[in-house]
Amino acid sequence: MPFPPGGVADAVARPVAEAPGRELKQTVIVDNRVGAGGALGMGLAARAPADGHTLLLMTPPSISILPEADKMLGRKPACTLNQFRPIARFTAGPAVLALMGGQVDAISSAPASVVQPIRAGKPPAPSWGSMPNTARNQVDKAPWMAVWPGPAIFLLVLAFKPPGDGLRGALDARS
Repeated sequence: MPFPPGGVADAVARPVAEAPGRELKQTVIVDNRVGAGGALGMGLAARAPADGHTLLLMTPPSISILPEADKMLGRKPACTLNQFRPIARFTAGPAVLALMGGQVDAISSAPASVVQPIRAGKPPAPSWGSMPNTARNQVDKAPWMAVWPGPAIFLLVLAFKPPGDGLRGALDARS
């Protein structure tokens, strides 16, 4: 796992790791190897034996941008997409293409419908895309997902703060 514990990718990886562990009746370990924007963890996974015992949860930006950035800087990439075999898609999210002035040639593999207007100096206008509709559909299907977190946090604070304050007062040597 090339991302830190507690992040979004980690929150996806841990429940996903439990399912094969139950089926195989073995412990599946999520090993967070962070650094260099994910390149360290992806490089370790790329160099692991191809025996099916190492799985990598990666994000499209990490595996598509990092090797290209290494090439642009004259370095050998830590890993490339062809070193991995995609087996499942766990999440979907919005994607953004952002460029700096003279960097258009760095994305020569992008679809022509995206690159040509940018090269012509007519970039598409930014928009929210489908994100508001997707959010509305999620709230329609599961309204408790929008309402429940607030009261849950309130109840957690209410449940743990007074006992914690009392314990700190009882155990604090300065009191």
